[in-house]
Amino acid sequence: MSAYITPFLIIETALLVLFVVVFLYKSFKLSRFTIETLEFRKNYEKQLAADKEKEDFLAMLVHELRSPLAVMKGASDLMLKDAAKLSKEQIETLLAQIRTSSAGMLKIVNDILDVSKMDSGKFEVSRVFGDINKILSDECSYYAALAGEKQVKIETKFDDTLPSFNFDPDRIRQVMNNLLSNAIKFAPEGSVVTVGSQKNQNMAFISISDDGDGIPDELKHKLFHKFVQLDGRNHVKVGGTGLGLVVCKGIIETHGGKVWIEDNHPKGAKFVFSIPLS
Repeated sequence: MSAYITPFLIIETALLVLFVVVFLYKSFKLSRFTIETLEFRKNYEKQLAADKEKEDFLAMLVHELRSPLAVMKGASDLMLKDAAKLSKEQIETLLAQIRTSSAGMLKIVNDILDVSKMDSGKFEVSRVFGDINKILSDECSYYAALAGEKQVKIETKFDDTLPSFNFDPDRIRQVMNNLLSNAIKFAPEGSVVTVGSQKNQNMAFISISDDGDGIPDELKHKLFHKFVQLDGRNHVKVGGTGLGLVVCKGIIETHGGKVWIEDNHPKGAKFVFSIPLS
């Protein structure tokens, strides 16, 4: 009798093994399908977010360029129409409006081109041997008039032991233009904006601090993202090109350094960036 049972046991065992193999294979295929579906959904959502960002960017770009274009068109139309009636002072005022508006448009275009180069890995800096304290001092002098209009004082604390080294002076000026103008913009009337430099081992550390409202910790990580701007009311808004800090970050990282924000005790914000001396 056992001679007849043994073949059936072998067949049943083989079928059971085959069932388990098929079950495991189907489970594996189902798990893989589920993972692929989730990845597809995640990629699809990322694509939707990217498309939305592009749409928002185009809308922002139109908005940001419309105002200076309208000013330039209005000023030039007035000069062409009533040139003979306008005084020298009026013509100079209109030309100044055109120049200011065109400069603003050029900055937007340059920021977009810089970010595009950074995204494609084609952004470069042209290093020359120089004194970074001299660059910082020149920038502070340049913005003294703007600070004076707000009754804001610019103080400097430069490290005299900081040696000359290789960096791109034009790009560092670009970084300072952004950070220093922002500090003055958000500094309260009668306060102080401090620009400092310090040598620490083989790094140069540059800081720009103000006595404004500062930035909450939960919002600091957004500052170096595209299309994000400060609005001066202790929080961040989306609007404008918001590319200034992105460009600053790209410039400093291309130098081999880093840029970040700290609290400026007892109040305010402090932007710091580092550049290798070697």
